Amino acid sequence: MKKEDIIVRNGKLAIQIWKGRPGEDKKGDPFEIKINGHFNKIYSGDILKLSAGERVTLFPGIYHEFCPLSEECIIGEVSSANDDEHDNYFINENIGRFSEIIEDEPPIVKLVNDPA
Repeated sequence: MKKEDIIVRNGKLAIQIWKGRPGEDKKGDPFEIKINGHFNKIYSGDILKLSAGERVTLFPGIYHEFCPLSEECIIGEVSSANDDEHDNYFINENIGRFSEIIEDEPPIVKLVNDPA
């Protein structure tokens, strides 16, 4: 159910976008996606390259994978309210919702996934 904007704050970002679940959708199927506030026709599996100040809006059912194209890349996500249990899917099982943190100092505040 989640809609999200991925916003590049600094640097350059590559984001690959699929119309449906990768491997199950037909690669190359055209669809529209909002880039910088305007709908654009792209093809399932396309890689968008975004620079600082640019954004892509992802609607429910759109799969994506991203990686930095510059040494420093800061991105932000603005999303509708979501259910972490049911709105986030990871095709690559080595990637989880929260990365492991190896503490070298006592925490100041607990994170959402920290034990009580």
